[in-house]
Amino acid sequence: MIHHFSTWNLSLRLEFRASSLSLPEQSLIHHFSTWNLSYVHMVVGTLRHSIPKTVVYCQVREAKRNLLDRFFTELGAKEGRQLGKLLDEDPVITQRRQNIGKRLELYQAAQSEIDMVVWTK
Repeated sequence: MIHHFSTWNLSLRLEFRASSLSLPEQSLIHHFSTWNLSYVHMVVGTLRHSIPKTVVYCQVREAKRNLLDRFFTELGAKEGRQLGKLLDEDPVITQRRQNIGKRLELYQAAQSEIDMVVWTK
């Protein structure tokens, strides 16, 4: 728990120090001390509200990371047929996607051979 600042303690210290000052100077010091105390209370209030939110955010982020790690581990352990069942994809579309993947590999291999020829010249 955050301790509240005592205005009574602060005012006693200021009165003790300001007793030898003139009235305008005492008024100015009182004004500054009031403003500073208000600022400190504002900062303490902000921290009181933001720290719990930050803690919860960190907990949620860590839980999300753990769940995603577990999900990807389980998903990576599955075979191609099991993944196909999870996708519930039409067999025609599955075959077409596999054929396009093979063509893409061939195009990439051809591009790499072309690049090797171009760089050797």
